[in-house]
Amino acid sequence: MKKEKIGNIYFDTNILLSLSFNMHEDPRLLTFRKSFPKSLIYIPKIILDEVLANRLTDIVNKLTNAEDAVQKINRYIASPIPFSIDIKNISDEMKKNLIENIKKANINIYETPCQKIDLKNLINMSVRKIRPFTERGGGFKDAVILLSILEHCRQSKDEEHIFVTANSKDFNNKDVKGIIEQEGVILTILESIEKLTNYLSEFMNEKVKKFLEKRANQLKEFLKTYKDLIMELVKKKEFGSYFFTKDLGYWGSIEKIENVEFIDINNPTAGFLENSKEGDVDVAFSLRVRFNITTKRTIYKSPKYKVGDSSTFSVMPTHGYKYETNFLDRELNVGGKIHIENKDGKEIFSNFKLEDISYSDLNSLLMGVLENE
Repeated sequence: MKKEKIGNIYFDTNILLSLSFNMHEDPRLLTFRKSFPKSLIYIPKIILDEVLANRLTDIVNKLTNAEDAVQKINRYIASPIPFSIDIKNISDEMKKNLIENIKKANINIYETPCQKIDLKNLINMSVRKIRPFTERGGGFKDAVILLSILEHCRQSKDEEHIFVTANSKDFNNKDVKGIIEQEGVILTILESIEKLTNYLSEFMNEKVKKFLEKRANQLKEFLKTYKDLIMELVKKKEFGSYFFTKDLGYWGSIEKIENVEFIDINNPTAGFLENSKEGDVDVAFSLRVRFNITTKRTIYKSPKYKVGDSSTFSVMPTHGYKYETNFLDRELNVGGKIHIENKDGKEIFSNFKLEDISYSDLNSLLMGVLENE
């Protein structure tokens, strides 16, 4: 079950190792940060240690190869080239630089909560080969990472958290989903920074959509409190064929329009999407009204006569009138102003002022016949 708010984002070791050496300059992370600058990214210290160990192993292997090369060269020269490896000093420097890089990338490091991890649960997972433990007994580190992240997620259970890892085999499976559910948190597993960016984009689009729907409903309820005033102004419009029935293609001559009543308000829009904007703003909406319309049609009748009556050629047809009353729904376009102010992050609407009413093309519906005469 997804939440209405995204909480923390966690990067796995493989994600950090996939970034450029200067992490904050990596194009994927730059794209993500540009789109979501306020997102909080975390790693437990165990991931920092693993990244450092991985990079240190790579550097030591390269230095060892370099040392072998220097030793071979020294066999052929009179003055040997000095070469020594201080692993501790290299490790300290690498750790310092790595932490600086991580901080520049706005990634937060927190202590691995070893004391809060249930050791019995960890042993049980290992014995029963529950993922991320593997059939061959591996996966201890991954299990500690998972439990460290879940422990950190507990601080905000009302939010949806995200774990980005390329190791979908060990983390995106039924076992891990069961563990996450038992912890009572929402932790979505994604496989890359690109998928993270796309996921949050879709999440925000849906959030904006829900915000607009909620805002429209609130605005609609506010405008309904002015329905008597709106209808009073509507009824002041000339009750003639032009305003209420133009372009309807209605047959017959219109005798009268009466009983104009309020039906509903639809599609209200006002001001800006950001609820940081305040002041008087334009408002527009569709007003659906219903009214009775009576038409008069001429009915021609031929006179009755006997066959062979020689006087029939001089008899003119007679005519009468047929009155018909129908009720119609019609949408009117309404424009005006409202005042918006923000209190505790909520929009407060007030002071509606109507400015214009016009008919809406192709939005009228003949609802039915009331009576015929």
